[in-house]
Amino acid sequence: MFKGIITDIGTIIDTTIHSNSDQIFHIKTQNLPSINKGNSIACSGVCLTVVDMMSDIFTVQTSQETMKISNLNTWKIGKKINLEQAMRLSDKIDGHLVQGHVDGIVKILTIERNLDSHEIKLSCPQELIKFVAKKGSVTLNGVSLTVNSVINQEFIVNIIPYTWENTTFQYNKINDYLNLEIDMIARLGFIDRVTGISLGVLKGILLSYVLFFAVYLYCYTVYDKEEYGKKEKYSEIKAEDILPNWIINSHSYQALFVTAEEVIDMYVPESLILKIKEIGGEMVDQEKPKNNKKEE
Repeated sequence: MFKGIITDIGTIIDTTIHSNSDQIFHIKTQNLPSINKGNSIACSGVCLTVVDMMSDIFTVQTSQETMKISNLNTWKIGKKINLEQAMRLSDKIDGHLVQGHVDGIVKILTIERNLDSHEIKLSCPQELIKFVAKKGSVTLNGVSLTVNSVINQEFIVNIIPYTWENTTFQYNKINDYLNLEIDMIARLGFIDRVTGISLGVLKGILLSYVLFFAVYLYCYTVYDKEEYGKKEKYSEIKAEDILPNWIINSHSYQALFVTAEEVIDMYVPESLILKIKEIGGEMVDQEKPKNNKKEE
């Protein structure tokens, strides 16, 4: 894990393609103490493992997947990159929690001075912009930044003088591509919202089915048939005879009630339906004397 706080600017001094098609980069550092083999270092936002170390030069190996999803395919000899060593559990989190797992790349559209700071407008892929929120956090080339604004598929960040002078932003120009890592909290928040909406819709559908199932049973077993044509059999009573027109003509009725009726006819044994109707008829018959007494 990292914090998005750059502690050094490294320089690519050599690059080769390994026999298995992985890319090898040799990086010269200026101010990274005690680097050892196996250490994790965020190189312009990409978490890479040190495979070799000699004096102030360390070597990393990157896979084709990393090359494809990040801007590492633009790294040439002389390229300046941001460096940050992995944080310790006891460290303060001055930026925000950064994994070093790049989600994609964004393109610099404009770089404008704003007093002593610089405002950078970037174009973001459609599948990632939903995770970028105003006043939220993003990581660009390993730097933890706050989003100033978001419009369509573009967002703006502000680079203060200290960050500008101590990172590779000072070397960037329009049309450059930067590595983007979405804030993990924003990602989890989005997933939680989607899950919540999905569960809400599912609960609504299930509740509708239960409601229409109850209406179905009421219409065909309990409701007093004598008030609707004095039909001889409870099975002859139709829901359309009882329910108001605004329910019958609704989309929910057509979609759910009819489906519930088909499900009941398909899966509920006929003997059970007849038993329910018999019990419902007895309930109606028991209520009739009480109603008559009240009318007297």
